[in-house]
Amino acid sequence: MKMKKRIRNLIFSLLTFGFFAGCGGTDYRDVSEISLNYGGSQTSQRYFVSIRKDGSARYESTVTPEKRTVSLLDPAATEISSVPIAYSGTISKQQFDDLVKLLNSSGFMSLSSWHDPVTGGNQTTITVKYGTQTKEVHDQHGSKGKSFASIEASLEALIDQITWKRDV
Repeated sequence: MKMKKRIRNLIFSLLTFGFFAGCGGTDYRDVSEISLNYGGSQTSQRYFVSIRKDGSARYESTVTPEKRTVSLLDPAATEISSVPIAYSGTISKQQFDDLVKLLNSSGFMSLSSWHDPVTGGNQTTITVKYGTQTKEVHDQHGSKGKSFASIEASLEALIDQITWKRDV
């Protein structure tokens, strides 16, 4: 009887350790890509940005990267294409590493991926590819709090620093 209890406790301990070891300890050096998908709203454009560890960056939208934050109600928002246009750019290793450090310090990997859709709300999604896995976090109207907001703000600032070239 005592042996069965010991085996059961050992199995429980191993399973518990395996579960917690698998949940934590993301090696941020394995991050290969960080992307931002801004869902748009009635007054703002949708756009997608992908930033890779190799320094390549990609932007896709029906508006130029510079006009992405212009309200659709603003006359300056007239340069809208009917189909998404792709742009390419580059970032430095340091810029990518700084984003990865922010992901680590902000606790991004512990943020819930689940979201509660808000009707008519714009949704922002940040996706991180690391190793063979992907972590995707959705936010609407600041529901994910300050950590998500700081990552989004850093990505937006980086988008503004990149010299974008329209793909042909």
